[in-house]
Amino acid sequence: MSRKIHGFLATFIVILLLVAGALAGNTAPYTLSEEENAQISTHENGRIQFGQLLERYHGISVPRTWVYQAKVDGVPLKLQLFEKNGTGVTFKERLMKASEGEGIALVLRQSDNKGGLLLQMDQQALDVLGRIGITELSVIDAEGYLQETYSISLLNQVREMLELREGEELSVSGLEDPVSVVDESGIRRVISE
Repeated sequence: MSRKIHGFLATFIVILLLVAGALAGNTAPYTLSEEENAQISTHENGRIQFGQLLERYHGISVPRTWVYQAKVDGVPLKLQLFEKNGTGVTFKERLMKASEGEGIALVLRQSDNKGGLLLQMDQQALDVLGRIGITELSVIDAEGYLQETYSISLLNQVREMLELREGEELSVSGLEDPVSVVDESGIRRVISE
């Protein structure tokens, strides 16, 4: 009887070690050398070299495809880009070292150069981004020119200041542009001019 138990335990431990090893390989953070980190965060002539940005950085991953809604580590976030008329804009996501501090920047590259985009997100999207270490959101045009960079902490402060409810989405298009809020029924109201 004890041989069967020992054999079962040995088999169980081997299986457990194999599964743990496989999981560790999938979740281990991808780290860069200082030189690679510096190369990714540099801008050339006001352009971000999108091809040098990463789909996987410090254990966080983003999809390779064009999307209408941000997706980080396979989790869809209520984080989208819109034209001023409300039409959704496709974008690609990449990751890089944040311009300030030790955080990570999520870079959204729009599919065309129509400009004047609205970045719209709910509280859950901001919470998830903050929890996984993303401290900045950058929007760039199709050619890689930086349109705007937003601090996650600043966006959270704006949400708190406006006392937004859970289902309401904050919509910004630049630090100098009006801030608007989209309620649960999809109605947009401008908060500041």
